[in-house]
Amino acid sequence: MHTKGNRDILILSFRSIIGYFYLTNYVQAHGGRKLWITEIEDYIEAHKQAGLVNPLFLYDPETMLWFVNFSRIGNSKRKVPVDEVYKTVISILATFNLSETTYGVSMSALYAKYKDAIDGFYRKRYRPENRRMLIPTLANTGVQESKSCDLDRMRNFTVEDLRIKK
Repeated sequence: MHTKGNRDILILSFRSIIGYFYLTNYVQAHGGRKLWITEIEDYIEAHKQAGLVNPLFLYDPETMLWFVNFSRIGNSKRKVPVDEVYKTVISILATFNLSETTYGVSMSALYAKYKDAIDGFYRKRYRPENRRMLIPTLANTGVQESKSCDLDRMRNFTVEDLRIKK
């Protein structure tokens, strides 16, 4: 990804969702654990498999980052329509089953965060300077933030964080 064509690469991730699962359903679960590490790992694998169906999505398992090549997305004959990117994001979000695992989440609000950012990158090939990667959190989607669960901190969740507490 370190070429002159990297301006066409959008880096996105769903690790804030995985971090939320880990922190609220494993580490801080009141009344017993709601999810086990193996279940969280199953969510990671399911989201990986859903994304890899689209050949324009490349996945790095260590950082849980997706790399989407927008040089092959467009309206011409040899390019894939941007709607395929939206469909892939929807299928990845569906693997987390958030409507049943996370109380109060609005799937449409979460998807809108991804869609707006993808649409902006598609049109302008630009991400804000302080937000080089697209990693939306569950903030402003109906999920209640607590003092012990900082939703913005979830952006930096990695596989190493999952392995530490095993």
